[in-house]
Amino acid sequence: MSSKMSHADEPCAKRCKESIKSELQKISSYHILQLNNDCLLTIFEYLNIESLCHIANVCTRFKGASEELFSYKYKSFEFKNSNIKLPLLRRVLCKFGHYIQSLRVECLETISNLQLAKYCSINLKHLSLRSVKITHDEIVPLVPHLECLEIRFCQMDAHGDWNKVFNNAPELEKLVFKMKNGHSKWADNMLMRHMPKLKHIELDCCDLHSDQLSGILRLNPQLKQLIITTFINDEFIEAIVENVKDLEELTFGSKEAKQTGHHSAKGLLRLSELKNLTKLGINDFRWVGYEDSLSLLVKTFINKNILLEELSIESRSFDLTVVDDLVNMKTLRKLRLGGFDITATDLIALTAELPLLSKLTISYNFNGTINVGTLITMIEIRKELDYLSFDGDCYFIITEQDYNSLVQAVLNTGMNRKVKIQVENNDKFDLRVHESTLLANKNHLELESKNSKYFDVYSLTVPEDIIKLLKPLST
Repeated sequence: MSSKMSHADEPCAKRCKESIKSELQKISSYHILQLNNDCLLTIFEYLNIESLCHIANVCTRFKGASEELFSYKYKSFEFKNSNIKLPLLRRVLCKFGHYIQSLRVECLETISNLQLAKYCSINLKHLSLRSVKITHDEIVPLVPHLECLEIRFCQMDAHGDWNKVFNNAPELEKLVFKMKNGHSKWADNMLMRHMPKLKHIELDCCDLHSDQLSGILRLNPQLKQLIITTFINDEFIEAIVENVKDLEELTFGSKEAKQTGHHSAKGLLRLSELKNLTKLGINDFRWVGYEDSLSLLVKTFINKNILLEELSIESRSFDLTVVDDLVNMKTLRKLRLGGFDITATDLIALTAELPLLSKLTISYNFNGTINVGTLITMIEIRKELDYLSFDGDCYFIITEQDYNSLVQAVLNTGMNRKVKIQVENNDKFDLRVHESTLLANKNHLELESKNSKYFDVYSLTVPEDIIKLLKPLST
């Protein structure tokens, strides 16, 4: 009799081992290059930007896949001196710079060695530079393709010919230029250029004069949005009204500005000549001649049928009777009031009388009080209201019962409605709502606190956190 075992008699374990060995041999015959592009892209999605640079050097196919991934994942690229190293930024620009459409660089000593013009000039549409040293040689080649250029608090090469920067800016639609005091001496000549597509300009140059602003605006009468963070007076208002008559959005004023020039009611009322204005921001309007004329300005806007949709007023000494006039601006959708105490009656009146109001922000410079009952009334009488913000120190307590009442007020006006209440910079905010309650109702009522020191008893764990609180008392 043969000593050999039949196939049927072979141990099951041996057959399984051979089967597994056969399958492993089949798998080992596969190569990563046999994967299709979708699989490669899925794998490469897990790589950080440095690894993506390395993988692009492996082979032609990996290079193509990494470029495709970069083109949609990193087309808006941001560099801060703290997040990635400078050599890596150079490598990224060298390999993928032609795919970058938006580039933001902050806190870098210089950009002269990045060769932006060489690697990014083709598709780059948005360039934002903040707190870096720049030369005109790096900027000039980029400007003809840019749609948006932002220069914030940069050190500009004193020996460069900055007058050439905007000689050729056919595509530029948005320009932001902010400089520290004494560092904007090039602004008047550099910006006095016609840029045919320019719609938005934001200037923060404390030593910019009204005649310089007039020169810039006169060459670009097609402007729609203008933001000026500097002192404002009758001369500035005249420069705006005379040169950009089709302006739709205007924000001006500065808390650090000195009182200069003339400030008269007649000068302020010239703003009503901007017939297409839909957004107006007045920051720190504290000058005599203006602050006493705000109510008159609001009435003039109403009488001339100027349909403001957004209004922001920041001041320390406004007459509170201005609220009585604001309730007649029926087209307002967003309203921000700051610098003076506003009562619960005022809040309810604004909410009730402004039919389109969806966003309301109140900024407190002094002690105020926010009553939950007032918020409930506001939510119930204005279904369009979906955002409430309270900025600054004010007494504001929300208990679990208060929160549930707010949620119920939202639900009573629509099951699909969501309201966000934001509290900022408030050291007197007292939230007494369990985190699980906040999470359970976040689709209807979102409560957010920023830069506020509040005591939440429900966030403490026992006993470690309580011991930490009591320890200083025992000593």
